[in-house]
Amino acid sequence: MSLQRQQDFDEANRIRPDLSGYQDRIVSQGAEAIVERDKDLMIEAPTGAGKTAILSKLAQKVLEREGGKVLIL
Repeated sequence: MSLQRQQDFDEANRIRPDLSGYQDRIVSQGAEAIVERDKDLMIEAPTGAGKTAILSKLAQKVLEREGGKVLIL
């Protein structure tokens, strides 16, 4: 991981709120599905469930483990 990317992650972590229990579970299971099982992932959640926070943390975890790029649609 480049120094600039690491600095960006550090700054994002500083201002990002902690995830709740169900959000942490989605991130952990999602990262495992992507990294260890090489699966595509779709997350569906209601309004206000914190999808942006979940996807941000999930992208960070995948990049920390694998490097490369993440595309969120």
